[in-house]
Amino acid sequence: PGSVRRSFLPGRLISVQLGRFGVKPRIRAPLFLHCLRWRRNVTRELKIAVLGPIPRDTVVTHQQEVLEKYGGALYTAVAMAALVEERGRVIPVTHMRPADAQRISASLARYGNIDQSHVFVQADRGDVVSLTYLDQNTRVERQTGFMPPIEPRDIAGLLDADAFVCVPISDYEVPYATLAYIKQN
Repeated sequence: PGSVRRSFLPGRLISVQLGRFGVKPRIRAPLFLHCLRWRRNVTRELKIAVLGPIPRDTVVTHQQEVLEKYGGALYTAVAMAALVEERGRVIPVTHMRPADAQRISASLARYGNIDQSHVFVQADRGDVVSLTYLDQNTRVERQTGFMPPIEPRDIAGLLDADAFVCVPISDYEVPYATLAYIKQN
């Protein structure tokens, strides 16, 4: 016989079964999926804001292959767009370099329900990450470019969103002050 403890982690509901054989965590669907299932019959459009960087990643594999791709909030925005389909709109909130804007915009434009109105390039700063894999399981990560933090003025017009999904690399990109602003409003 064991006991079950439940805890909320960012975006996930985890059940932990405690028993004779140790701890066995079971990760359930992200919490926002439960909300989407609950809202399945809602007739109005869902509005989901995704806050965080879309870093330009340069990956060197353990076989010395060099890959350049974009990650972070891009993956989350695309996943959310696929989940809500025509029932909602996904708005990524991020800062990026103009040099990266065209490729990122083209990736986001493939999804008709992604609104790019809160993708900012004015500051000419974005995240740049270098990942070098020493072997299949060990990597060295270096961040050489940093986007400006997402501030309350960057989320103007989004406070009526049904969900805010934060995908920061560090606490710098989505600072506590912005989270507090969202919570207060």
